[in-house]
Amino acid sequence: MKLNISLPFRVQLAKRLLPICDDNLDNALQEIRWLSEYVKLDLRSNAQLVNLPKSELEQKENEKLEELVAQRVNLRKPLQYILGTQPFGELDIVTRPPVLIPRWETEEWTLKIVDNLNANISKFKAHYQRKLRILDVCSGSGCIALTFAAMLPSDTCEVVGLDNAQHAISLSQLNKDLLSEKLSNPVKFQLMDILDESSLARIVQDGAYDMIVSNPPYITRDEYRTLSPEVKLWEDPNALVADDDGMLFHKRLASLSGQLSSKIKIPSIPRLAMEIGGEHQVEPMVAFLKAHNFESVQVWADLAGRDRVIAAQ
Repeated sequence: MKLNISLPFRVQLAKRLLPICDDNLDNALQEIRWLSEYVKLDLRSNAQLVNLPKSELEQKENEKLEELVAQRVNLRKPLQYILGTQPFGELDIVTRPPVLIPRWETEEWTLKIVDNLNANISKFKAHYQRKLRILDVCSGSGCIALTFAAMLPSDTCEVVGLDNAQHAISLSQLNKDLLSEKLSNPVKFQLMDILDESSLARIVQDGAYDMIVSNPPYITRDEYRTLSPEVKLWEDPNALVADDDGMLFHKRLASLSGQLSSKIKIPSIPRLAMEIGGEHQVEPMVAFLKAHNFESVQVWADLAGRDRVIAAQ
């Protein structure tokens, strides 16, 4: 779609974005392109505006674009919350504050597991005569659970997503409903807090899982104070910050794994995979996992070279 907004006007708006785009004009211009396309689609889908003269419609588009740029600059509203969606794997995930925005780092390791599962899951079903059961803890927007349900072969798995925040469960359910035609496997989302003792019995009663994945809170309280306003002002701190040097949820999952995990081992597939906050969490988490009977523990780095995932069998 060709933009009608003049280049000088777009450059002027992009310059306003420079302080929140690391002073990178290319990044700022790219944000303006995304915002411009969003404005055009939004306004031209309005039946009351579509028949306006071209000049008036373009003026309204310019005004709306300026308004969104002001939200980015003055309110530090994340671009993903303005656009309302974030690509994740093959899906477009609806994004709404305060539920965490899906990040590329999480997408990367999720797709790595998807690739490994696709190479093994049909054999699993043929051998065990049942679907693979996957538990996604701290599921947030539902991006991980829904990606498994969409990208694994039809009728080979069932996925359960848990989160302790009702706003997260509501959003993940909305994403499930909107993406229903792309889902080839069943997925459900449940409100549950794995730190709450009374909830544990319900988790265990739900049956064993062959794989447990999680992008849990892992930021320390000291680290939280250094985060950008886009994060601190808009995203739920309870989904970001954890005690015990950011490892409270990880240790809880490791402790529960004996009760929650099936005894079946799948080649190349971790029984437990958890996103972490960096190198400082690797040594204590590896030691904790080995103390809880995990025999094989791997650390996966992301594309930026940062330790990102603890994967254990």
